Amino acid sequence: MIAELTFALYALAAVVWTIGVIRRRDAMSGFATFACAAALACNVAFIGMRWRQAGHFPASGLYESLFFFTFMLTLANFMVLLQFRVQLLGALGSALAAVMTALAIFRASSEVRELPAALRSYWFPLHVTAYFVGYGTMGAAFVSAIVQIARPELKTSRGLAIDRLCYRLCAFGFPFLTIGLTSGALWAKSAWGRYWGWDPKETLGLITWLAYLIYLHLPLAFPKLRKRPEILSAILIAAFCAVIFTFIGAGGLPDSTKSMHVYSVSGRDFFYAAVALTVLCLVYVFYRVSIRKSKDTSKQEDRKPADRTNPGDDNGKD
Repeated sequence: MIAELTFALYALAAVVWTIGVIRRRDAMSGFATFACAAALACNVAFIGMRWRQAGHFPASGLYESLFFFTFMLTLANFMVLLQFRVQLLGALGSALAAVMTALAIFRASSEVRELPAALRSYWFPLHVTAYFVGYGTMGAAFVSAIVQIARPELKTSRGLAIDRLCYRLCAFGFPFLTIGLTSGALWAKSAWGRYWGWDPKETLGLITWLAYLIYLHLPLAFPKLRKRPEILSAILIAAFCAVIFTFIGAGGLPDSTKSMHVYSVSGRDFFYAAVALTVLCLVYVFYRVSIRKSKDTSKQEDRKPADRTNPGDDNGKD
């Protein structure tokens, strides 16, 4: 019951925030903020109840992991929203949270299962928490990147450009991805006697880590890219699509049956969903960039002084 209530509150917050953004009614943001806070509280209550019911850290299956991921995503996005008051962030973040909880409720099994022997380790909560803190922060950066593509002129209440907000969020979340990757290798050494086995999800986790490493270093290596934030936002959107694919889409890979990390429930459904999300985001990015270029070109043409001088007007002048 509390899982369905959490989903309903996330969806309500997304709808109210969207209406407020479209109609530009700031009064509606207060109710949406309250609904999102209530959803976050229900999410925490669900995690606590699931922990008590299962008797172990509630992140061993897809059902539990989706709610834990949603909690970290919403917490990061909610803290950014309270600090910078960009209401579009709330609308997109709540919508993403509603999608994640809907996937958990309608596509994953809620059965409580005994924790496998390999997961009965102190590495388990450390590894999972570090990764989900990083995933949640990168989710908030993903939402901010979409805002940057849609409304590049928008700034936070503190005067910070949205692309700089994206970069700061990634700079905060990247160390947690590093801790998750490193702790996973150490855990594998203690459990299976090797640090790395080129498991499909291990490899995807490394690719995701490298994607964010590239994003963070590109503006430093190529300073001119700072003037093209839409390119960096496109990289950030693609990187988070890689996160979703690593998290819940790896089950669609051919070698996923040999993996000890992927979720076995509807793997191919999530695989195709991740691919579709990647394609749609990239198409949307290039669409917005092309529109912006056409607008810039038309503005430059409008600013050019029109040659209205009639050659015959100078005949009577000295």
